[in-house]
Amino acid sequence: MSEAPEVLLFDKDCRLCTGLVRWILDRDRSARIHFAARESAAATKLLAEHGASLAQLPDSLVLINGTGVHTRSEAVLRVAALLGKPWSWAGVARILPRPLRDLLYRGVARYRYGVFGRSVRGFQVPPHLRNRFLDQSSD
Repeated sequence: MSEAPEVLLFDKDCRLCTGLVRWILDRDRSARIHFAARESAAATKLLAEHGASLAQLPDSLVLINGTGVHTRSEAVLRVAALLGKPWSWAGVARILPRPLRDLLYRGVARYRYGVFGRSVRGFQVPPHLRNRFLDQSSD
């Protein structure tokens, strides 16, 4: 199976975001999800290939795949689906209208630095997982 990887763009200075990346790495047994820092050259290039730019997107996790560029709650739910059960069950949240899901997402995003803090050193990519990261300037 040679499916193109799903690429998750994340804020490398956000402890909540980098914690989520570590959490995903521990659960993505099929290694379908790859990563890049939002501010990286790799992210800029990938977004351009999909007709988007960082300036156009909300301050959010961004999932890029064969179906497009997904942000906020949609990015989170798509990642959960990729991880399989029991995480894919989060998709039940789609019964909520997307504006409501995104309102909840924005609330967490707004306070992420205040609650979880900023990473002083940035995200340190574990050596054995470097092949999952598109841009090594994230350290």
